[in-house]
Amino acid sequence: MIAKGGEELGHLVVSSTMGQECAQTFQSNYSIIYRQGDQDKVLMELPIYSTIHQLEQVHWKKMLKISITK
Repeated sequence: MIAKGGEELGHLVVSSTMGQECAQTFQSNYSIIYRQGDQDKVLMELPIYSTIHQLEQVHWKKMLKISITK
């Protein structure tokens, strides 16, 4: 999956059925590409597609500690 143009990065403010509070969100126009050798084939276009990635609790606590101490 490759973003066409820039990606908008955000986070969930509250937990939902999509993810837990503080999970990272990514939104962009994406293409799913199949690559064989030097040939690329677009399998699917995903306009304005959002993905959510959970942060590991330990990693999030480290980030929180860094932002508080600065």
